[in-house]
Amino acid sequence: MSSYYASFIDRTNIQIEQLYLFRKRIFVDQYGWDLPISNNQERDQFDHDQAISSCLWFGTDLVGTFRLTPSTQPNVSKNIFADLPWSRSWPVGPDIWEISRLGVARSTRQIVNLNYGLLLHFALELNIHSYIAVGDTVYERYLNRVLGINTTRLGDPTIIGKNRFGEVIEALALQVPVADQPDQRFNNIRNSLKSVEIESPQSNSVRNILSYHGTNLGDVAGGKPACELGVYCLPTPLVLFTTQRQTIEANNFA
Repeated sequence: MSSYYASFIDRTNIQIEQLYLFRKRIFVDQYGWDLPISNNQERDQFDHDQAISSCLWFGTDLVGTFRLTPSTQPNVSKNIFADLPWSRSWPVGPDIWEISRLGVARSTRQIVNLNYGLLLHFALELNIHSYIAVGDTVYERYLNRVLGINTTRLGDPTIIGKNRFGEVIEALALQVPVADQPDQRFNNIRNSLKSVEIESPQSNSVRNILSYHGTNLGDVAGGKPACELGVYCLPTPLVLFTTQRQTIEANNFA
């Protein structure tokens, strides 16, 4: 059995409290993001009923995560950083999902790539057309130059604040078109998932979220795990920045 295990959960899952503790350690303690904390946990108004979180485990240790939200629902990009795109409007559609809270506990190449691979897995399972996210130029270059993934800028890099360490945060609006990628670029990412036991997104109440958004998982990929298919799809490793603007709104979150 693999030492790596991945699960997709919603906020009713018993793992969610451990995830909120993990997010505090990563995004507040390690990255220095200025986010409100409650009971040593980091959570916000976008951890709502329509959000799905990925958890990457090594044994019993949580080592990676990201949050996925339908673009049609409230999310960090359109509700906090609506002014980042040139058009002042983020793409919205049933096959467009937003990524936020992407991070890993150990910045090893293997764990980072596994986290990317889970984004690939989710996109393939749901026939996602594209991802949107608030990212930075470092991760944009990593996508383009290291992974060979094409991205589309929706706006110019913009200074959006400082982290708790006093470092300036520069962000930009990005879209990653899933369907318009060279297949051969995903060999390594896809193959890396063979070392991960992946719980199907169909499990638990996550299925209700997917069904609500018109996803018929029985018709997607023949019900087979993405890592067993000769089909390539797209992950995106964008670190999502949140500054004082979200802190203000999050103070109203119970």
